[in-house]
Amino acid sequence: QYHTGWVGYIRMKWRFLFSSKVTKWYDRVILSGEASTAVHLVEKNVKTFYYAHSLPHELFDGRKEYMKRVPFFYHEFFMIALFVRKYLFLYEMRKIGKIMTNSLHNKKFLEEWTGRQDIEILYPPVNMLRFRPVRDKVPYTIEEHNNVESMITKEITEYYISFARLTEKKRIDKIVHAFVHMPEKNLIIIYNPDDPDRERIMKMGMGCNNIFFHYEPSDMKMAQIVASSVASISVAKDEDFGSVATESMSCGIPLIAVDEGGFQDTIVNGKTGILMPPDFTLYQIMEWVKWMTPARANSMKDACLER
Repeated sequence: QYHTGWVGYIRMKWRFLFSSKVTKWYDRVILSGEASTAVHLVEKNVKTFYYAHSLPHELFDGRKEYMKRVPFFYHEFFMIALFVRKYLFLYEMRKIGKIMTNSLHNKKFLEEWTGRQDIEILYPPVNMLRFRPVRDKVPYTIEEHNNVESMITKEITEYYISFARLTEKKRIDKIVHAFVHMPEKNLIIIYNPDDPDRERIMKMGMGCNNIFFHYEPSDMKMAQIVASSVASISVAKDEDFGSVATESMSCGIPLIAVDEGGFQDTIVNGKTGILMPPDFTLYQIMEWVKWMTPARANSMKDACLER
């Protein structure tokens, strides 16, 4: 059962701590995320593996940014909580037998934080039977409420797509802002009702006849929408890996991204996409979207599939 807030977090960690009644039946245990706490009571003869997909930056280099979101009168409590979490994380990383992560970006952080030099990179897979090129791109028909007074029904033959979660870190608002100033270019944004930044970003696109929000479709429908686009766009800050890159390239679709984080592992600049500087501007997004014409994007198709 899902619980929010610190009470839910403590409950979750407590259950992982006393999960030995499950782990005792296996000679190999793979842990990820907050499940690392389960390592405390794993029997000595059990081999343990940890896959670091997303890192707890708030415990290390991202603490100041994290504390900015905490009300001032809670600062002391949260500082103590972060100190305890950091101690537990480092202690658990020492106890785990083998650590793997999903990018060179994350590997460098983990080596610096833990002092371990045996961390290996294991890239996440992409389902190439699902995310695959289409012979003929299918026009996209929008039939959803676009946060305006009435329904919009419009067929789009050329569009760019963003299918990262609508959170502050993903910086989808930067993409929307750019397309507000490019009414001749169509943008589809895939969203989930639980995305924390959804309402704010939808308001930014209110009334724009070239910006469309699509409720998160089924896996097969998602792959078709991606494969029929001109290019994907993702400007997430310090992305741990970014499956949006591999899923796009698997469809033969290039990506407009930023030159940081996991995108440095996946995107070959100028061949399978474009890597903008980390301190990109609104005008740079606009410049590269206009540069990434359907013909130019299609010329990158084979390189994307090979990558």
